[in-house]
Amino acid sequence: MQIGVIGLGRMGGNIVRRLMRGGHECVVFDANAAATEALAKEGATAAGSLADMMAKLRKLRTAWVMLPSGAITEQAVQTLAGLMDAGDAVIDGGNSNFKDDVRRARGLAERGVQYLDAGTSGGVWGLERGYCLMVGGPKDAFDRLEPIFSTLAPTTIPEDERYDFNLADIAELWRRGSVVASWLLDLSASALAKDGHLEKFSGHVEDSGEGRWTVIEAIDLNVSAPIITESLMRRIRSREENNFTDRMLAIMRNEFGGHAVKKD
Repeated sequence: MQIGVIGLGRMGGNIVRRLMRGGHECVVFDANAAATEALAKEGATAAGSLADMMAKLRKLRTAWVMLPSGAITEQAVQTLAGLMDAGDAVIDGGNSNFKDDVRRARGLAERGVQYLDAGTSGGVWGLERGYCLMVGGPKDAFDRLEPIFSTLAPTTIPEDERYDFNLADIAELWRRGSVVASWLLDLSASALAKDGHLEKFSGHVEDSGEGRWTVIEAIDLNVSAPIITESLMRRIRSREENNFTDRMLAIMRNEFGGHAVKKD
């Protein structure tokens, strides 16, 4: 399939690479021309603006927005919608507040433009491992674009191999090999091998918004969410102190997804 991708940073750039590996044709644009040129050298079609991207996409056109939440994503979505025809689609793969996605979907639907929000997780590892995608939007739009999502998702097990499992072996694999039990531990070990006391880093742990929105929504809905609330509070507390625990949290996020860390 052909798709336009706007925003070619840590996530967006690798999304383009994974899509091209899967045989898809990507038209790319980033405000940083160097990022656009780099992917053009790898086989993508460069666009000099959103209007240029729309001109280079065949109908039905699809544009994937992979930008930080807030004004920059809002501007990109609305600009794209103004350039699109009925039946075209916008995918927001970033970390927008879901209320913004609901509002945009309603507004674009009035123009006949389809809108999908595709929460995307996988960090800098997604290129090789695949991305966890949480897609919402019109079913006909999802069905049309499913080849895109399938390419980005982790490789699935063939149909005739899905149910003949040794559950004991799987349980052991999860205990030692899952992200909860082992992967973050492996990343931590990697970081500690480079700096055993993490003395080059502060304990400042960033948050990108999703946790805050979840806690606020839980309060609004009168739903108890103690674990994620405490996680958010821990991040906020890390900005008041600088201890080894917080440095460990910060460096794990850096190792996993390239999230910013502050160095002393």
